[in-house]
Formats: sequence, structure tokens, C-alpha cells
Amino acid sequence: MNIYQRFAARLAGDAEYLSHPHDESFHWLAGDWEWELSIVEPARTATGLMTFAAAPYGISARRPGCEAAPFLVYDRYSERWALVMGEPESYGALVAARGETVFEGEMTFMGVTMRLRQSWEWGEEHEVLLRNEEWIDGGWVLVDELRYRRVG
Repeated sequence: MNIYQRFAARLAGDAEYLSHPHDESFHWLAGDWEWELSIVEPARTATGLMTFAAAPYGISARRPGCEAAPFLVYDRYSERWALVMGEPESYGALVAARGETVFEGEMTFMGVTMRLRQSWEWGEEHEVLLRNEEWIDGGWVLVDELRYRRVG
């Protein structure tokens, strides 16, 4: 069966399929955040600001001087979150298993495609640590850490 036939079959079997509720578990991210990126090798750091906002699909992200773009998208039918990145130099989608805050998927950065895993950890109050690991030679290797601290 193709995608349209599978979708029609799902609708026929579940009359309430299209009314699955949205998940608001990441809405606490809404607000202004400072971020610090620490790259493992070659070692270097970068800093900046990010504004997150609740959106009908999940969470949007906006850097200063840029338009808001989807960041976390909730698939209410599979009950999973997807972390989406879409910029001219980097794009991809990392998906978390139901109820998890570890996102995995394929990403392309400046023409180089990789398998990436991003794990979220809560630090001190108003702080989130994102660890990015790349699948290299059969194992996960830490490539950078991104620490967000709420402003204000």
C-alpha cells in the first residue's frame, strides 16, 4: 500500500485519529535564552542569544535579526517530538522516541551528512545542556555541547 492508502486505512480504523491532542511538554522553553557552544575538536567556543516561543506545532526558535522557524515539532499521531534544523548551510531532522529527550537522525552540515544524536539534560534552575554526538566508526563520539541559560 502507498502512503495515501495506509492513511485512509488508519482513518477508517480510528475515527478520532485526526483529533489526537497536542503535547505542550516543551512549552517551558518559551522565552529568551543565552547560549554557549563548546566544540570538542578543534576546541573553540561561541555564544549568542535565542528566543523560543510556543507555536501550534510545538516550539519555534528565533535568533536576533532572523525570522522565527520551527525548532521542536510534535507529531501528535506518533506522539513523538522532532528537532528540525533548516538553514542554507545545515539541515536535518532528529526524532526522539516517545517520552524521551534524546533525539537521533541524519543532518547535513555544509555538504557533509552525518548521523547525529542530541541528548538534553537539565542543569541548574533555568539551564539546559544539549550534548551532540556523531556516529563515527561504530560508536557515538561527543562533538559539542550547547548550554542554554534563561535570560531574566
